[in-house]
Amino acid sequence: MFSRTERLVPLSQDKNYSVKVRISLKTALGGAAYEWNANEMFLFTSTIAYAMRQYFSEKKNETVAFQAKDVHVGEETQRISFIFAVTMPDTTDLVPKSEVEAAIRLSRGRINEVFMLNDQTLEFIDILPTLAPPYEPPVTVWLIVFGVVLGIVAIALVALIITGQRDRRR
Repeated sequence: MFSRTERLVPLSQDKNYSVKVRISLKTALGGAAYEWNANEMFLFTSTIAYAMRQYFSEKKNETVAFQAKDVHVGEETQRISFIFAVTMPDTTDLVPKSEVEAAIRLSRGRINEVFMLNDQTLEFIDILPTLAPPYEPPVTVWLIVFGVVLGIVAIALVALIITGQRDRRR
């Protein structure tokens, strides 16, 4: 098994297994931005391990005990971007990028919440942002339009009756 620093192939050279991440803390949190340090990176790797466990449990009906040590990070920059890959627990077998992407999509909301970010400030490059489901009003639109039109007709009818009664008395 290799550690976080030893790799069989550098992460940037193996695009079939690595995912690039870009984080914009200052854009998201402004003056309340926290410092990105080794503890935050541990939280990130733990969150990805959680996402992998959830994916294997829900989608593949397998129990796989991913740990933070199974998420290998490389090419970190000061502007908070890095590349990571995931290995199967207790082996050096890399998990395909497609499965890592599926796990991220499945747990994207939870990952964003952990860091108090959104899809624009916590970017997984080449993984499309999670779109919020379209708003569905509790009452269908045609029913609202029908109610408004019916209300206008009722008001016009009452106005005609009242003006007709007034004209008759004169």
